Parts: sequence; structure tokens; C-alpha cells
Amino acid sequence: MKQKDFNIALHGNTLTIHGDRPEKIETRKCYHHMELNYGRFERNINLPEDINREKIAANYKEGFLEIKIEKKPNKKGKAKEIKIE
Repeated sequence: MKQKDFNIALHGNTLTIHGDRPEKIETRKCYHHMELNYGRFERNINLPEDINREKIAANYKEGFLEIKIEKKPNKKGKAKEIKIE
């Protein structure tokens, strides 16, 4: 597939990857496992609530799609001392 053949979108906390794999007949001696041969596809991935929506990045290189998703920093502050009465 080429980068133009698919799209990535974030709707709420659901990451959606969809596209159209063109039909292509090749004869090779070495194959990788493929989930589907050709046609339209869509995958929905539910993400946790604590993701940083501004820090999502995708990279497509040599036929592999990599998506990086950062979590929001944990806002644990200083411990609060509680006085015993």
C-alpha cells in the first residue's frame, strides 16, 4: 500500500484507520502474512481516557504504519500532610 491509500482519524477516544488496498497480483517467493488481500478495510481502536490528543503522530515507511500515542503526564503533586486531631 501507499500512504495515499489510507486515512487515520481520532473521534473521541476511538482511533480509526481505514483505506482501500488496490488489487495487485504479484508472484514472489517470499511472503509476509496479510490480514486481507485487497479491498476496503477499517479498524477501530479504543484508546484510554488519559491520552494526549495533541501528541499523536503517525509514520509510514516501507509498507509499515507506526502510530505513536503519548499519555498525559500524571498530575501527582506533593503529598498533603493531614493533621491528626
